[in-house]
Amino acid sequence: MILDAYAVINAQGERVAKIGDDGHDVLDAAGKRVAVLLEPSAYDQLIEQLEDLEDACAFYEARLSGEEPIPLTQPMAESQLLEHHVDAS
Repeated sequence: MILDAYAVINAQGERVAKIGDDGHDVLDAAGKRVAVLLEPSAYDQLIEQLEDLEDACAFYEARLSGEEPIPLTQPMAESQLLEHHVDAS
């Protein structure tokens, strides 16, 4: 199970790294890389891949925690009750 998590995270990390390869480096006067310019579509793809990586990490962290899972409907219902309570105030 842990190896599966590392495989997913590594695969996502490799995809993120490839997106960054399409950028153009901005160098300072000393030739030091100070920024990378990306096309908007490449930036959007990079952000999406990073969010997927974050989700994968959270999933495996939760899975390894040993805690009892909570059905998605429970926090959604609680959130709606809270919103209803705030609106009524």
